[in-house]
Amino acid sequence: KIFSKIPEQQLKEYIKSIFNYDSSNKRVKLDYNRLWEEKIYLKSLLKDLEIWKHIDELQIPTLIIVPQFSPVFRNSASSKLSNNKYITIKRINNSTHLFPLENPTTTSKMIVDFLPI
Repeated sequence: KIFSKIPEQQLKEYIKSIFNYDSSNKRVKLDYNRLWEEKIYLKSLLKDLEIWKHIDELQIPTLIIVPQFSPVFRNSASSKLSNNKYITIKRINNSTHLFPLENPTTTSKMIVDFLPI
């Protein structure tokens, strides 16, 4: 169910990009170090708290893309961030936290449109 909003082609490309197939023993394994992934995940939890604690002080143009079905980004967060003139919040309808895979064109367009090119 978690991958149900991802178009089939994008899901196949994603799976292909993160796994390697070893034909000699017919096994599939992740293409990155699990210890690295664990470190990133654990550190990000702590860093997220630090970022949110100081988000009011942010003074560089920042784009935050929020999926419609986000269990993390609540209205209270949105209202707190809307007070900062440097933060732009964009929402993607009918999406989850996997929105870059679910809506790659919409996501990339939002990013490109935001960049001062």
